[in-house]
Amino acid sequence: MTIATMMGYSKVNQGLSGSSLALTRPHDILFWLDLVVIIILMVMRKIKFDPRAVTHRFAFAITSIATVMMATNLMVAEMNRPQLLGRTFDRNYIVKYLGIDNFTIYNLFQSQQVSHMRRSATKSQLANVRKFTNAIYAKPDPKMYGIAKGRNVIVIHLESFQQFLIGAKVNGQEVTPFLNSLTNREDTYSFDNYFHQVGQGKTSDAENLLETSTFGLPQGSLFATLGSDNTFQGAPAILNQRAGYSSAVFHGNVASFWNRNNVYKNLATNTSLMPVILTRPAIRLPDMA
Repeated sequence: MTIATMMGYSKVNQGLSGSSLALTRPHDILFWLDLVVIIILMVMRKIKFDPRAVTHRFAFAITSIATVMMATNLMVAEMNRPQLLGRTFDRNYIVKYLGIDNFTIYNLFQSQQVSHMRRSATKSQLANVRKFTNAIYAKPDPKMYGIAKGRNVIVIHLESFQQFLIGAKVNGQEVTPFLNSLTNREDTYSFDNYFHQVGQGKTSDAENLLETSTFGLPQGSLFATLGSDNTFQGAPAILNQRAGYSSAVFHGNVASFWNRNNVYKNLATNTSLMPVILTRPAIRLPDMA
């Protein structure tokens, strides 16, 4: 678990509390039993501390041995997984090779770097961003551009839904009859060669990618970390600014989950016509926005 995820827990705890309790098992107490026993023994003074001070020579020796062992471990890890700390594409590898304590310290250093970069950013750097964006800009297909002008735009965002379910049957019955009917319409465009590109933000990263065409953060959730303080040039805002659209969003969870109650408003910047309407459905449905 990264520092950014820990700091953003307040943004998702309401949506995760129920599932966390549902996943809890009685034997989970064994993971914490040793700490409970140690604390009880300390309170009962069964565990006694040696009041004698450690000598400087002994402390230096222990520190030196620990440093050499840690450096050796890092060297072996780099040999087996080159650029382990440079790329950090998967935090699980760092925990595997260096341990969870070292990972947490390293991740704290990374989080401080990111925070420093944000504070030191200047407006002049925006010119380089615009230059890069213009250089890689891909023009829309003229045959497709504008064919749905003036129509309503409806986006169904399904949690953990995969393409193989479209058209699938169980005992002769369609698994997703409504989605099948949408997919098979002559005026529907369906894309099956599609890959998710999300980070630790999971569903919220997918929503950000869908609405803004930008990636999430390498650490933590963009919605939870930056969503309250930033405005986004997202699809709802663009549709409002250019064509006068009004937008509404419905979600089957609590408003604060992934900080959506704040981010959805910022996705519709410069418009007062996007109410954030979140409801809990009477029947159990896939998580959708």
